[in-house]
Amino acid sequence: MTRRISRRALLGGSVALAGSRLLRPRPAAAAPADEAAGELPRVVLALYKSSELDNDVQGRRPKTATANEVHALAQMPLNWLGLMVEYHDIDKGLPDERTMARYRGVVTWYQTEEIAEPLAYLRWLGAQMRAGRRVVILGYLGALRDRKTLRTLDLGAINEALAPSGLEFLGNWTGNQQIIELRRKDRLMEFERPLPPGLPYYQQVLCRRADSRPHLVLGRRDVPNSDSHMVVTGPWGGFAAAEYAQFQFPGEGGAQWWIDPFAFFREALGVGDWPRPDTTTLGGRRIFYTHIDGDGLRNRSEVRPGASSGQVIYDEILTRYRLPTSASVVVAEVEPSLLGSPEFFELARAIYALPNVEAGSHSYTHPLDWQKRTRSFSPAHVPYSVETETAGSVRYMEERLLPAGKRVRLFQWSGSTRVTEDAIAILDRLGVPNINGGDTMRDREWPSYTHVAPLMRQVGRHWQTYTSASNENLYTRLWTGPFYGFRHVIETFENTEKPRRVAPVNLYYHYYSGERVASLAALHYAHEWVL
Repeated sequence: MTRRISRRALLGGSVALAGSRLLRPRPAAAAPADEAAGELPRVVLALYKSSELDNDVQGRRPKTATANEVHALAQMPLNWLGLMVEYHDIDKGLPDERTMARYRGVVTWYQTEEIAEPLAYLRWLGAQMRAGRRVVILGYLGALRDRKTLRTLDLGAINEALAPSGLEFLGNWTGNQQIIELRRKDRLMEFERPLPPGLPYYQQVLCRRADSRPHLVLGRRDVPNSDSHMVVTGPWGGFAAAEYAQFQFPGEGGAQWWIDPFAFFREALGVGDWPRPDTTTLGGRRIFYTHIDGDGLRNRSEVRPGASSGQVIYDEILTRYRLPTSASVVVAEVEPSLLGSPEFFELARAIYALPNVEAGSHSYTHPLDWQKRTRSFSPAHVPYSVETETAGSVRYMEERLLPAGKRVRLFQWSGSTRVTEDAIAILDRLGVPNINGGDTMRDREWPSYTHVAPLMRQVGRHWQTYTSASNENLYTRLWTGPFYGFRHVIETFENTEKPRRVAPVNLYYHYYSGERVASLAALHYAHEWVL
């Protein structure tokens, strides 16, 4: 039986967010778990290669702790199983034993077979298994060739290095679909999509350990004794060959799982009977939280002549539904000496006077790209400063906008939300949690758990917390229409509840939803669904 406990228990800290919990994990260099005191090791180390390139919207860029397959696809089910995931660039060297002592296991999902000193790397993997850590290999082994010499390792040397797993790589590769046959599969396979009649390719891999379990067995019609364990788990970890873990649609079409990632990682990492910290449930009921980004508070609304979008949200949403809500502002849009006016300054004060509203900051001047330091607007006498955008906005709100006794309890990232480590470090210093990014959707357009975001991303030694659902900007195609599009967020709420609850209900929007009749109607629809 899975024990459900609060989000606070998962990450070692919490803050009230719209009546629920927003999590803050330990820093990446936290002390190792005290197993003698009964604490189970719940952290796994994900390896990536910065030498590999990731398809970014701005071109092909080196892989990072965020731009890699484990973060994009595997971290969410790992988080759901109660596991934290930290990242390491293997191109910067092998972690030593002291570093590895705190990890339950290692997860890799490489896209290339080149690495510096491949045999040393494979022997290091073998040493992790001998030390009792699980090793999970998805996709390519990642170490068949030396990057400098381009020499290919002998299969015997590979198998000797990986001997604790019982895996033997025997070669016999073919892409001839006419001679590849499916010999056996179990319920762990064909999770979101059936295997195709023409299987992608064949290589022969056998797991010799009797205590391991093959989940997908292929063979060659033209070769005797050609069984191949393309997906297998055991007490040592797990292996899922490239193109047999998930199906990738062409272009930007997304992906679907062929393996059941929840079952695969449960078996591979040996967490089947563990109590699981649960970030979706509190007191037996599904968590709901809602937050408003500050954009558009000044927009004039077509809903009521002369009214601002912020005023419409105040009248139609915040004072009508009285749900606990984290509401933010952009300081420059309310401060009369910048882009604001007495009208918007007083509106912000009225919003924060509501007993059901928690104060959040959406920055000082709304950075669009925190890495490139670009902004939505650049007041001449407000030079760009990470300190001003974070601590400065918090200080302004607490001194000018909030009633006595209220504090800023949340920072809501602006723009692309790809924030820098120094920005998070400032908020951690202030004790202010952060949120935004992730863009979870699981609906008819994105019918897969691969589009459900994990809990957070690692930024150096700090963490950025993701939202649990996308906001209306994506549902309205970057606010170009259809303006009723946010109605469809309900599909994600329902599809992340059944057949398994993988996310809280997070109603996340901007003040500009009060600008249009259709967008306001969508907000009403979503709030009524929540109630």
